[in-house]
Amino acid sequence: ESEIDVFEAVDRKRHEDEM
Repeated sequence: ESEIDVFEAVDRKRHEDEM
């Protein structure tokens, strides 16, 4: 359960960093 939360957080942070 925690793995998904971490993966989502990383994906979201990477997307924001790209912007």
